[in-house]
Amino acid sequence: NNATTTALMTKKLNSTYPELNVSTRTVQRILKNKLHYVICRLRAVPLLKPNHIEAHFQ
Repeated sequence: NNATTTALMTKKLNSTYPELNVSTRTVQRILKNKLHYVICRLRAVPLLKPNHIEAHFQ
């Protein structure tokens, strides 16, 4: 699983480099603007599986 949250990344950075003191928003901004990562939120509702979709239409 290669997904992580910016909050976890911030926590890891601040614990690894105590003098850094970076915010979550800074991590988000750097990922988006400089590294061109696509930042998205997880879906609040799980995706339907094909058998669930079929059952829905019956």
